[in-house]
Amino acid sequence: YYSKGDGLGSVLEKCDISMDSTKGLPDLIVTDIHWLPAEPVEGDEILFSATVKNIGNAPTPPGVIIGVGFLIKRENEAYYDIVNWSVNHNIALLPGYSVKLTANEGVTGSEKWRSAPGKYAVRAFVNDINRIKELNRDNNTLTKDITIVSKNL
Repeated sequence: YYSKGDGLGSVLEKCDISMDSTKGLPDLIVTDIHWLPAEPVEGDEILFSATVKNIGNAPTPPGVIIGVGFLIKRENEAYYDIVNWSVNHNIALLPGYSVKLTANEGVTGSEKWRSAPGKYAVRAFVNDINRIKELNRDNNTLTKDITIVSKNL
């Protein structure tokens, strides 16, 4: 806040300047994780998708990729491994709107993950490499459990 006076006690000009850095930024969250086939069995090649919503107060920048990384962790393991990602959506996402992003690349050169039997946690991480400045990056992941059935059952 500042004011400019005439030196005689009269205010000629005043201005309130706010430096709130949270105004005008997107905030991306993952609201759901999907996979095909829906009920996978051992050996299936699974394609992951994530529904991403902008809960912020500004659109994402046009032309900037809204990326999603898909990570897998086998039950009772400590760490996730990145397996696939989506990097093909660069259209501005308006506040309040959602988009479904599907993996289009992966560590093996395929957009699909080859399954092995067992229980896993699948994590989708939107804006995983921080291309977009956001209100809050602490809400960018969602995790769902997936069970891969053995072909022998």
